[in-house]
Amino acid sequence: MNANAYHENKSPMRTGTPVNMKTNESIFLAGLLTLVLLQLSCDSSPTSPETAGLGHFPMQIGNRWTYQSLVDTSWIVDVEITGKRQIGLQRYFVFEERYSGSDQVYRLYFRAGDDGRIFTSRQGQDRLYIDFGRTVGKAWPSFGEYIGQISQRNVSRVVPAGAFENCVIVGWDMPQWVDDELWDTFAPGVGAVVRNSAWTSFVLKSAVVNGIAL
Repeated sequence: MNANAYHENKSPMRTGTPVNMKTNESIFLAGLLTLVLLQLSCDSSPTSPETAGLGHFPMQIGNRWTYQSLVDTSWIVDVEITGKRQIGLQRYFVFEERYSGSDQVYRLYFRAGDDGRIFTSRQGQDRLYIDFGRTVGKAWPSFGEYIGQISQRNVSRVVPAGAFENCVIVGWDMPQWVDDELWDTFAPGVGAVVRNSAWTSFVLKSAVVNGIAL
């Protein structure tokens, strides 16, 4: 069984599999009112503004990042925050990934908690994605069967988009699997500048984050 079966959208950026380049139950009034109240509650919470996660995981509609593969420089991945979506009781930013030469879109959903932790919706479950405040090496249960941890802090990285300081490396692993490791490097105010898996590596080529072009 492929370890990446636990990725909701099996993004090629994680599996390292190149994209083929050629290639409702009526709602009773009481229930509806409940949904409206929940919506209002979400929109009034600190995690629902159009900008959130201002540290190492900035989220604002319109933010976009372009990554280039280190294996094949012609393999480009564009990631953009295109909107927000209500899933269950939570409201998430929608991240869309597009690969050069393909019309297919891969979507991931993230939100920032009141304490700055980053959560993701995977298969309808709200799971802790990153806890930037966690002690280095202290793991947490993440999405699927993945275990996450802060691997390093105060890291410097130089990529095509520039030189970045005070970066944090976050890793995910499924201990029972081989070659399932993921580890990303996040720069403050920018987001992921390096994205690695056991199969491939991507570096940040350019970005527009909170209105600032890199």
